[in-house]
Amino acid sequence: MLAIERHAAAISPASAAALSILFILIYIVPFYLSPTTRPSLTLNRDAPSVIRARIRSVIASCILSSSITIYAITTLGGASLPDTLHLLGWWPTNVTDIARCMLLVAVLFAGPLFEAGVVEGQWRDWATLYGLRETLASWQGYRNIVVAPLSEEIIWRSFMIPPHLLAHIPAKT
Repeated sequence: MLAIERHAAAISPASAAALSILFILIYIVPFYLSPTTRPSLTLNRDAPSVIRARIRSVIASCILSSSITIYAITTLGGASLPDTLHLLGWWPTNVTDIARCMLLVAVLFAGPLFEAGVVEGQWRDWATLYGLRETLASWQGYRNIVVAPLSEEIIWRSFMIPPHLLAHIPAKT
């Protein structure tokens, strides 16, 4: 158990909510501010230049949000570096927890996976990883399979949950 959890709330619930709103704005607003990240009449969101600009924007937002979160946890929360890394879910990693999470996601998508794999017969392609290399070689595939899920998990889980844990906001039952 973290040392931070044994004490009174390190930050207020209002501050935790404000940080969550700030992270959403840091992540989303740059897509609409810059003409390079915003689709136009001549460019759609799948244009390689728009995808590259959005990936740069997302990387910058993750770096900025991580700096803010680490500052809030260490300064306002008084957590040590190991406690901070633990709250962020970065270290130590637990293979069992990762496997449980992956299983939960598979259960969540069991219906569509069954339909695509068994009913439509795509399981053969999955077994040989057919099309994966081509998909990841395109900017759209790289965005959809690597950057978007990774950045969303980092922002929505790693940066938004710790401030709420520090605020000791109880779960509604």
